[in-house]
Amino acid sequence: MNLRILKYLWNVAVAATVTYCAYHVFITNKNRLISPFGKNLALVLEARQTSMAVCPGSNRQMHPELRVAVRAAAAKYDLDQTLLLAVVATESACKTDAVSPKGARGAMQVMPATGAEVGTDELERTYDNVFAGASYLRKMLDQFGDEKLALAAYNCGPACVRRAKGIPKNKETSEYVRKVTKLKKEII
Repeated sequence: MNLRILKYLWNVAVAATVTYCAYHVFITNKNRLISPFGKNLALVLEARQTSMAVCPGSNRQMHPELRVAVRAAAAKYDLDQTLLLAVVATESACKTDAVSPKGARGAMQVMPATGAEVGTDELERTYDNVFAGASYLRKMLDQFGDEKLALAAYNCGPACVRRAKGIPKNKETSEYVRKVTKLKKEII
């Protein structure tokens, strides 16, 4: 079974109950259970049970599929889950169908070129969008070695941060870094 079909089945399953998820998504291969999240199955099932949660910084309800994707992406890319959730809240207010005037898409507001850079063109799908954004954020953290610089690079691009030799002085980027950092501290 190819990966695209497996991802599709996974997205369908997340929207249903845990029982449905276990029955339709997990495919046995020579008597072993496999899933697109590998060893992070416990995180996925735990996140699925939380049903709806409130998006940080707003009263907006967060879809369970988004919460599952955030937890799984944080685990896969070794990111602080609260950081990833703060980025989602700041970028899109947890709206999975958000589109910016500049063309950024989804909960993580990933530009199509960035999606292609990290290997996905399915930015409208919550799972793919969050994983693309998390992959890019991990890349920025590895490149800059500092959370605030990585956030600035996520917002305005790594070249902008290198030119400024730090967080750029433009209002949008400095406000973005401040807001994400503040939300991260508020998330319990």
